[in-house]
Amino acid sequence: MHSRKARLAALWLSVLPGVACADTGVYWTFVNNTPQDVHLVLGDIHHLECWMPSTFRQDNLLPAGQSRTFYLETGCTDMAFTVKLHGAGYDGSRVRIWSGDANPLYAAVTRHVHWAYSAKPLWKPSPRAIGSSSEDLDTAIGFTGRGWYDTIEASVQIAPGHTPLPPGSYTTSCNADYDASSGLLRTDCMTPRDVMQHEQDMNYKHLCKPGTNVRNDNGRPVCDEFSDAVPPGSYRDSCTLRDFDPRDGKLHVDCLDEWGREQCARELNYTHLCAPGSPVVNADGQPLCEQLSDELPQGSYLDSCTPVDFDPQEGLLSATCPDHTGKGADARLETYYRCAPGSTLSNDDGTLRCDTLFIPEGSYTSQCSDIRYADGVLQASCRTLSPLGTLRLDYEQTCAPRSTVRLDNATLRLACDTPKPG
Repeated sequence: MHSRKARLAALWLSVLPGVACADTGVYWTFVNNTPQDVHLVLGDIHHLECWMPSTFRQDNLLPAGQSRTFYLETGCTDMAFTVKLHGAGYDGSRVRIWSGDANPLYAAVTRHVHWAYSAKPLWKPSPRAIGSSSEDLDTAIGFTGRGWYDTIEASVQIAPGHTPLPPGSYTTSCNADYDASSGLLRTDCMTPRDVMQHEQDMNYKHLCKPGTNVRNDNGRPVCDEFSDAVPPGSYRDSCTLRDFDPRDGKLHVDCLDEWGREQCARELNYTHLCAPGSPVVNADGQPLCEQLSDELPQGSYLDSCTPVDFDPQEGLLSATCPDHTGKGADARLETYYRCAPGSTLSNDDGTLRCDTLFIPEGSYTSQCSDIRYADGVLQASCRTLSPLGTLRLDYEQTCAPRSTVRLDNATLRLACDTPKPG
């Protein structure tokens, strides 16, 4: 049974008689303040088995100058449905969500005018989130307009476990949801030209100062004040910040290139590649450090390659390097297993190369000759009291970076002084 509050809400909204009530429901009141009739048609319903569309009769006529309230009931959450209004002159709607569950729900309403013609000014409201409470969702949102519409499509999305949203003016023009544990703010935001920008997500906890407001900047959520941990630099003027996690040091952005085209999902490992406190710049759609870390391998490759990541513990360098045609290619190099300590690097037709090659050191050199090292494998001709022939060690797979090597007299094999962890 519904609570007394819900029953009063139903009476206030003049719900159609005979409509059954469920644990979760949507009351939608349509208002036609014009001299023409409007037809209401139920559109797409996700998770149809959860809804009871019979509670919303198809092709309901909304006569001129009247209002009617319809109720859709459901046994599930995390769903969406659409109502399409066919006819001229529709002028308003109001949505109310009620749930008998103690857990709060989150709901968002959007409206799209597919085609309109009018000599009168047209006001098209932006999407707005409906708030939630610990008891039920009982907040109305109204749409009004001026003009003659051919088709209007209004959508309601319902999801469980809504967390209070970060503050800011974006809530008046964005549908939003917030995961407090991860800090991810998910939004669909409207541009000044009434174009919906979908999946404009950012990590509020990592990017924004605690409690700072968020605004809608041309369809994207932006912090009024960034966290002190976020890398500084002019890239902020032409890049949309998505995330910066101080734990792994990776900066995630979408940046405009020199032609004004957006380069999405660009990543910069700020902690590994940049000197502490170095500003970041937008170089034709790619975020780059103004000052590189001292740990990053040096060399002529930096004149043509863009470092993407470097692991100072493993020595793995990733970069984008152009070949002889100028086309950039992904290049990777295990510097600790390929390059001599302190060796510079160069770009060899899109491939990273060591200017001085690495050969493992260690006590084995006093008993072995004809030492060869290629592709991470060490080979040498060794002897004790008698020749042992050519011995082979898969150095890269078994030895820690830069480990020295010995000749194990017990096994008569080459062995790492420091085995590879794990």
